[in-house]
Amino acid sequence: MTTRNSPLRVLKLQAIKIARAMKKAEQGKDPHPSILKAREEKDTLKAGTAMYDKIITIEMTWDLIKSSTEESLIEYILNQMLETKGNPKPR
Repeated sequence: MTTRNSPLRVLKLQAIKIARAMKKAEQGKDPHPSILKAREEKDTLKAGTAMYDKIITIEMTWDLIKSSTEESLIEYILNQMLETKGNPKPR
């Protein structure tokens, strides 16, 4: 489990995993039935990760996920982990 003071490389690996899962879900490639159902029924995706010192919940519209690069999602998630400001940048 990580904290905001964990090594940056460890936090970045977590952020990469979350961002890739978000892009995969947006593209309809997530095999989990609940994600596919949420994609059809809801305007947003809510994702989260537990850290030792906090729980991060990220809620984004499918359109924002689609228009954002994986790199900008990673940066946004990492900023949330480190408690810095930042929003994903559309392509």
